[in-house]
Amino acid sequence: MHGGHGELPPVGKQTPGNGKQANDRLHRLRAVFRDLGTARADILICNVVLPFAIAVALIEHDTMLAEQAQILYTEHPGLSSNRITRAMCDQLQLTREPRGACEQQGLQHIYQQTCKDKRCNLCMVGERKL
Repeated sequence: MHGGHGELPPVGKQTPGNGKQANDRLHRLRAVFRDLGTARADILICNVVLPFAIAVALIEHDTMLAEQAQILYTEHPGLSSNRITRAMCDQLQLTREPRGACEQQGLQHIYQQTCKDKRCNLCMVGERKL
């Protein structure tokens, strides 16, 4: 593994092949959950499967698995819009909804850490920690 224990390796350079491979892998993952529909499958993939894959990769020091999970996550086209994402877009006066699951999860994280409990003084957006 790159760096210390429990540290993820940096994601390799994105090449045109990586995007296609990530898309193919995403379709195969979605097929596992086809009975749930695409939206619910994507929620499970982004919130359960990929974090679990990263956890296993960290424990097993499996750089390839970590890189593949990171690429799938960063290349994921995004989850269905939800109440929190829309509220955060309004609150932060964003001109567009986030693109991709990673940006959406970022808004979810900010909401859970500060906005939900009205802890504006701790908000990373207000402190420009982004």
